[in-house]
Amino acid sequence: MEWSLKTLNLYNPTDKIINMTEKKDDRSTAIIAEALYLLNLLFPIVTYIGLLLFSFSRRENASDMAAKHLKQTVTAGAIVTGIFILLNLVIVLFFSYKSITALIAFEAYFIAIVPLFLIPGLFGLIKAMSGEAYRYPLLGKILKIQA
Repeated sequence: MEWSLKTLNLYNPTDKIINMTEKKDDRSTAIIAEALYLLNLLFPIVTYIGLLLFSFSRRENASDMAAKHLKQTVTAGAIVTGIFILLNLVIVLFFSYKSITALIAFEAYFIAIVPLFLIPGLFGLIKAMSGEAYRYPLLGKILKIQA
């Protein structure tokens, strides 16, 4: 009788394929979440709705790594979108879009707020592409996420 891994039932090629597929799906979930978050920095309201819909559709099946990426991107996206909406409300209520104040306010938003959230988002995207979890510097501690 010839011995091999197949006769001992220690080798099952379908297990490896299934595990690779699950890992690839989790990685793609994290990548899409991070990409939608980065788009949310430029187009705040529309892409945040897309991020929320994507998060709700994937949160049940997400692995621990993908769930961490989803949770942080949804929370950070809510903060950025909230700041953008608040800025627009202040401009509409107290000034107008024709004023120089609106221009300065949006320049401050894109010079100060966007880079503050862009850098952790880029690091999150890099980690998601490599299939690793990432904790946003301040937000991860507040949400109690372990890297």
